[in-house]
Amino acid sequence: MKYIGIILLIIISLSALGQNNDELLLSKNKVKEVKKVQKIHAFELEAKLCEIESKMLNEDGQIVYSKMDLNCIGWTSKEERFLTYKKGKVLTSKIKRDGEDFQISTFRYGKGKEPVEIRTFFYQTNDSILVSNKYFREKGKIDSTYITTVLQDGSIYKTKSIARYNGDNKLVQLYSVNESGEATEILSNEIDENGVLKSVAFTTYGERESFTQRFFEYNRDGAIDNTINTVNQRQEYFYLDNGLIKNVLSYNPKGELEIEYIFEYNYYE
Repeated sequence: MKYIGIILLIIISLSALGQNNDELLLSKNKVKEVKKVQKIHAFELEAKLCEIESKMLNEDGQIVYSKMDLNCIGWTSKEERFLTYKKGKVLTSKIKRDGEDFQISTFRYGKGKEPVEIRTFFYQTNDSILVSNKYFREKGKIDSTYITTVLQDGSIYKTKSIARYNGDNKLVQLYSVNESGEATEILSNEIDENGVLKSVAFTTYGERESFTQRFFEYNRDGAIDNTINTVNQRQEYFYLDNGLIKNVLSYNPKGELEIEYIFEYNYYE
């Protein structure tokens, strides 16, 4: 919860680069529902199938409902999320776990498209967290964000996220610092001279220091062809004729096919 501000920005910057389709592409193809099926190839006798995620979208390509079956990744739980929008901006995000209300977040906006306030209420403990964001811009881009978080016990935690851009105004670094000015998280984008994103690195500092980097290669249509990360985990992407992801093959560090993600679609008429 302490890093809601920078996490939101990271999600925005990486929204088109994960194992999911771009929002504009979903809207262009009039996608109504996406199902993501996980196929485990690591078993000798037969591949295990599990519908890990399903999403319902409005006609603008925005998610209005999603369901995650955490049993597919070894957890004994299912999570549902319900989202509402106004003029393209998220107003509320409600989460249910195993059919019971878990939390609800409400978003308030100023003049920009980014939320200036996020209030999250937890049903089980009957308390809440309030995150306030103050944005500073340079030439229309977010230069820095001050995040003030009021935790459940009433204590206040302040952080700052700072964005850096190259000469083409593309994001190359986003980092978060605590009240003492010490870096807590850093996102770094490697962009070549043609403006193509070549890799994304994410570093965390403190008690649980970590570093991960993901490298991208693209097909002739400019879509992701394959990725590989710092622990030699490789993924290959395949697409339908309309540009939507068909399936993703995920290989372990030994080069063995471990997991396949299969995407199924229903469309608006």
